[in-house]
Amino acid sequence: MNKKTITEIVSRELPDGHRDKHHSLETLLFKWWITGRSGAVLRLTDEGYQSFIDAGMQEYSYVINLETLSVKLNSIKGIEFTLKIGKSLKCPWYITLINKKTCGLKVFDSKIAMMINLYGSVEDYLKLKA
Repeated sequence: MNKKTITEIVSRELPDGHRDKHHSLETLLFKWWITGRSGAVLRLTDEGYQSFIDAGMQEYSYVINLETLSVKLNSIKGIEFTLKIGKSLKCPWYITLINKKTCGLKVFDSKIAMMINLYGSVEDYLKLKA
């Protein structure tokens, strides 16, 4: 599924009166996705994440230990880290810094969540340790 289709579906599920309920699809594509309408990466912005939650979309949460990966999110290695996640996850996802040592990853796909759980960790599923 592409960003346009996902955005249309989620926007229909927003409660009446929601701040994004009556925005155009074009506006929502830029508000909700890090790369706007272009690109295949399905990373959500803060506003996009909040709208997914407000629409009742099921999220699956994981913690990634940045220290064991020798990553700081605000560095070149951190950019490479998020690019690798973007290439690997084929579902909407959101990342947030919890503290200097950990970040939170939220995915919006039950099959991918099940695969992460079967692998044992996000790092193993995404082969981040390699």
